[in-house]
Amino acid sequence: MSMVADAGRFLQRNLAHLRPPPLAGKKHNKIPTYFRPKPKFVQLKDRIPFWYIAPGDKVQVIKGDRELKNVTGVVDKVDRLTNRVMLKGTEFARKKRQPTEYKGQALDPNYNPPEGGIYYIPRSFHVSNLRLVYTHKNEEYLATRIRQTKVTWNRRLRRFSWRRYVLVPALATNHGAAQWRRLVWPVEDKPKYGGNKNPAVVCEQKEAMRNNFMPDLSKLSLVPRPEEISRDPSKYPKLPTDAPPEVKVGILDVGGAYWSRANRMKRFRLRKEEEKKYGKEKMKEAIAERAEKKKQLLKRLLA
Repeated sequence: MSMVADAGRFLQRNLAHLRPPPLAGKKHNKIPTYFRPKPKFVQLKDRIPFWYIAPGDKVQVIKGDRELKNVTGVVDKVDRLTNRVMLKGTEFARKKRQPTEYKGQALDPNYNPPEGGIYYIPRSFHVSNLRLVYTHKNEEYLATRIRQTKVTWNRRLRRFSWRRYVLVPALATNHGAAQWRRLVWPVEDKPKYGGNKNPAVVCEQKEAMRNNFMPDLSKLSLVPRPEEISRDPSKYPKLPTDAPPEVKVGILDVGGAYWSRANRMKRFRLRKEEEKKYGKEKMKEAIAERAEKKKQLLKRLLA
């Protein structure tokens, strides 16, 4: 059995194992985009803040493979983190076959039946390799330069807004000077709602489709008041036997734990400030007077 010549060497001091596989029998062909690693991280200073290309625009590839050069396509996605654009259509994607476990394995007919076990991987193009296409009187022209107006904030849509203008040499005037022409943004794909357009009818339909669940409010009077709830978070108030479980609440459900560290420190600071302002003796008298008033109030309620 023949072995690879390099595999028998003890000192394998070359990078032959890092070379990509040859394409069509040639070793010096460029590595295809689907085989290349992911795009490198783009620094913030190198990213485009306000893009002049949006999904739905027609662009032309001016640099790349011979099959794709000078081909017009429609923008599908824009990756603003890597300054790359993906185009619609299978001609801008890499054709792949269904993976097989062994050579000669029959493809599954249920796997992508129209293509016969074939799928496509989208390829990304750098924005510098694309040029916008300007349509004038049902004819397409290539734009060489582009500029934008002052960026403003749209309060209604809550997003930035600006216009873009392109320079088309093919549409130059008789004097030989090309004019800047406004390129309208593509229309966004908005969901289409069928049915009646009458607002009254639409509101009535929405009201009918709304969830009509109504909770039982007959026993809300059994909910204890905040002053009746125990200060201990682990203890729940005493409720009647017919009270629903929804009214079983504690001090944690009402608005914070009374004995939490934050609340205790808050009360401690307030007490220290009052003692510093009025003195300890007067504070003790005020606390005793407050406790006496509570006792009298409880006696009146129980009488």
